[in-house]
Amino acid sequence: MSVLRYAGAMIQRMPRQLDGVEVRVLGCLLEKQQATPEYYPLTLNALVAACNQRSNRYPVMKLAEGEITLALRRLVQDRLVMRRLDRLEQEVEKLKSALSRIESSD
Repeated sequence: MSVLRYAGAMIQRMPRQLDGVEVRVLGCLLEKQQATPEYYPLTLNALVAACNQRSNRYPVMKLAEGEITLALRRLVQDRLVMRRLDRLEQEVEKLKSALSRIESSD
């Protein structure tokens, strides 16, 4: 499935317009899922680092963990992000984009 079709399917199911922090969080989850699947799903620390990354980011942002956590809560409520607990990783909470579920439902 192409990226444009993927985004089009997501837009049809969007419950509301996302704010800048939510867009950055969701974009980072999608990017890391494609670019570094061996480290995906991400821990909260890895997601904070991805959101604040300086290379290949416009605009460059300096987000606090609390801002990202609040954005994640909203994205989880909207079912755009899923949380999972991985016992093999000492029960570190990891985050996974729910967009893969949208793709598989098309």
